[in-house]
Amino acid sequence: MNTNQILTTLIIVFVIYFIFVNIKIVIKIKQSREAGIKLYKKNWYYKFLSRYFIKNLPS
Repeated sequence: MNTNQILTTLIIVFVIYFIFVNIKIVIKIKQSREAGIKLYKKNWYYKFLSRYFIKNLPS
């Protein structure tokens, strides 16, 4: 394998990992409303995820 193939493989693995981590976070927030509300108020990244993937979170 040359360098380009290795880099491409690493990037693909990273993207797949990132997607799965986001899915796990969204599932955790959906399953636990109280934890989801605390995370939503605390962190801009969770606000972003909640805005696009989770509806009806009280403000």
